[in-house]
Amino acid sequence: MWPAALLLGRWLRWHRGLVAGRSVHELGAGLGLSGLVAAMAGASATTLSDFNPEVVKNLGDNIALNDPVDGGGLGGGRLCSAAFLDWADLSAAAPCDLVIASDVVCQTSDAENLARAVGAVMAPGGAALIFLPFPENRFGTEAFPHTLAAQGFAFEAHEVRCPRLKHGIDEANFFRWNAFLITGTAAAAGDSQWHRDLATAVRQLSEAE
Repeated sequence: MWPAALLLGRWLRWHRGLVAGRSVHELGAGLGLSGLVAAMAGASATTLSDFNPEVVKNLGDNIALNDPVDGGGLGGGRLCSAAFLDWADLSAAAPCDLVIASDVVCQTSDAENLARAVGAVMAPGGAALIFLPFPENRFGTEAFPHTLAAQGFAFEAHEVRCPRLKHGIDEANFFRWNAFLITGTAAAAGDSQWHRDLATAVRQLSEAE
């Protein structure tokens, strides 16, 4: 599991009030940790997607493991599902309130495709939160902010410096991460109280306490 997924999952758990009642889609979900945390935080519906059919099958198993019959885990009627999604064909993408992803870029084309996927999945008035390693730690991530700007997104990026968030993660000794908050297009950026609260919480990640 990539450490960025742990960071994003912790952030979602700490800020469950920003997730509760929102539809969430985790792109390139892998094991699905962050999406599962979002579901447990009260997301109204959560989709965990990946382009690898075997990974999608495993995501379904992970959902089942965290949704026992006795109503614990993902209980309470909240919907959580696994889905196949190829960023080269986004025709089947359904819009959601909050798009999340972590460490899903390892080459320039991934950055370009991720930005397109965010645009396809993020509903009008929605937002996206993406955790990516610094370029010195992962090739291709240097292209992501340029790609977002070129595709007309409104966004901000903040280094993840919060010691509590990184506590116990060995890679934090030599890895650095950026958190990208995307709030729509430059021409129609979200400006609701939810967007402002999201921005405040994400900006706090850069505080070294």
